[in-house]
Amino acid sequence: MTNSFLRPLAITLVMVASLSACHHVDPIYNVTADPIPGNVQSKLSLTQVEMIITDAATAKNWQVKKIKSGELRGTIKWRDFSAVSTILYSKENYSINLVSSQNLDEKDGKIHHKYNEYVKQLQTEIDTRLAQAGH
Repeated sequence: MTNSFLRPLAITLVMVASLSACHHVDPIYNVTADPIPGNVQSKLSLTQVEMIITDAATAKNWQVKKIKSGELRGTIKWRDFSAVSTILYSKENYSINLVSSQNLDEKDGKIHHKYNEYVKQLQTEIDTRLAQAGH
């Protein structure tokens, strides 16, 4: 093969790889009934669980709005992207489920990988704060 053929092919492959990296999507990560530690369940009221979740979300740059007792609406925004999730909670467990997104390539149960990272960071922060409440 000649250089005149290989050079355009190499450039095309680099461009395709670059575009693929920009639009990396993964299956949507939802948190389903993540248990609240047993030693914490008896110590905290539902209002205290709500405050811990709200404080954890705020610390991770989520905007939180109370919908009703046991349900929060969390919104995460960065650059031109945003996602809205429902956070359901009780004294026993909590769940985080995607409601809608903007510019995150959400389709067929998949979404931009960055959304999943933000949800996992939020889950870790909530779990850490709940564990600390047990001490």
